[in-house]
Amino acid sequence: KVSGMADSPPSHTPREFTLAVKRGPQHKAWGLDLSSQLRDALFVEDVRPGPFQDANERAGVEAELRRFDFILAVNDAVGDSVKMMENFGSDDEVILRVRRPTQRALDIKGRIPSQPLGLVFLRGLKGQALVVARLDAGFLLEWNKSVANEDWRIRTGDHIIAVEGRRGKAHELVAKLEQATSFQLSVVRPAAG
Repeated sequence: KVSGMADSPPSHTPREFTLAVKRGPQHKAWGLDLSSQLRDALFVEDVRPGPFQDANERAGVEAELRRFDFILAVNDAVGDSVKMMENFGSDDEVILRVRRPTQRALDIKGRIPSQPLGLVFLRGLKGQALVVARLDAGFLLEWNKSVANEDWRIRTGDHIIAVEGRRGKAHELVAKLEQATSFQLSVVRPAAG
């Protein structure tokens, strides 16, 4: 189990839901740490004190916004993370379409220290996750070929949230990966629709 995964919802909650939240005069900020590295969704890195934490206290578990959720729409902005972020900045009431994450703990073994990993991350390592932009020739591309179930392969858009059970900033996770030969990756991606 990855530290912080207790923030994930129980498995009986819906994969996708709508959530309406209003920011009152007592709140200057929404209380969300978001990553806009994906073009079509926002990634919730943390829910802090603010309107969303207040809404979570009133909502049932199936409608709480949680760490590692993916926001697919903010008001009229759908599939455009830049416009979604703009709506958070300009509107005092938001209606979100949220998709729960699926987490995988991938046990990876057998890398030779000098062998390239083959993972390419989105530019400008930001936030608390590494976002896989693509897989190039290297160890993990070959490792993927050895995994029969596609759901357990590393894929474009995956968010690596921990290496060896340790979370950290994106640049810290890269440093851990570059040194690793046998390791566990904790990966989240939007749950299948």
